Amino acid sequence: MTAEKINQILELRLKSATIKDIAEELNVSETTITDYLKVAYHQCDKMIRDDLDEIAYRIKSKYKDEKLEETLELRLQNKSVNEIADIMRCEPSTVQWRLKEILKKNNEEINIRLRKIAEKQCHKKKDRLSFYDLTNYELGIFWGVGSFIEEENTVVFRERRKHFIEVMERLVESNLYQHTLEKRKTQYILKSSMFDIGSFIDNGWSKRNASTRDVPHLDDYRDFLRAYIELHSGFSYSLRYSANKKRKWKSLLLGIYGNYKLIDSINEILNNQIGVTLKTPKRTVNETTKVLNYSSLKEIESIFNWLRDGEQFYQDYWDEFYFKLNNPIKEVC
Repeated sequence: MTAEKINQILELRLKSATIKDIAEELNVSETTITDYLKVAYHQCDKMIRDDLDEIAYRIKSKYKDEKLEETLELRLQNKSVNEIADIMRCEPSTVQWRLKEILKKNNEEINIRLRKIAEKQCHKKKDRLSFYDLTNYELGIFWGVGSFIEEENTVVFRERRKHFIEVMERLVESNLYQHTLEKRKTQYILKSSMFDIGSFIDNGWSKRNASTRDVPHLDDYRDFLRAYIELHSGFSYSLRYSANKKRKWKSLLLGIYGNYKLIDSINEILNNQIGVTLKTPKRTVNETTKVLNYSSLKEIESIFNWLRDGEQFYQDYWDEFYFKLNNPIKEVC
């Protein structure tokens, strides 16, 4: 290539033309333009080299931003990494890198959407979801409200609080639906045949009406119990008396419900992990169900301080807890 052509390349580059634009204008390959730009770069004085460096950085940044924007747009259309790579004519590893760069921008709304899509894409690759595919919080919901219809090979989740059904809906290809109960109360239902029920049974799951139910074996029970306790506990006020019986009041009480075996395990876990005292579970009208009561405000607060650290939680439950914790006493006339 002549000195005239090299100068032409340099002139176009100094006007912020991309390698691709220069190659198209001069009807040569992008590799040729890159090679001759390197020659021109070393022949220039420092001021022009600085300009070329700034132009290269600006073009690279613009190119990166455009590619990140295109990657994000395709991902928000629920495209898989491989599908995006095919459309953008790049390697899947490049798409993964771009998605990580997008997450680093810390746009909370976008990041939440991307994580939900990633969860669905992960599970789409599988014909069946096993025990090991679920987070501990999701397992807590599975143990808390999951049932199995053997004839249909279908797992069913039913709950009046929509949050828990929405969490499980993200894992499967089915959609939740509503059912109106007596007194016009709404129940949310999700059915799916994507779960490998055998893997859950192997890890200790049993039907909700089984005579004996227990927690699964986990390395950390915090997320599991957060979900289970959000589902199967309640706040009430129990009557207390002063030592001389002259004064009485109602104080906050936390009750956790479940199968007697499962409640025994929760009792031990909370004792081991937090140091709250072991309780004697109380009987209920159901022979297999017991309730674990905590009346000490200090112990109740300790339990929730331990439970609260996690990405998945039911906000309404925690709002109620903090309200009750700030109003733990009711005077009785």
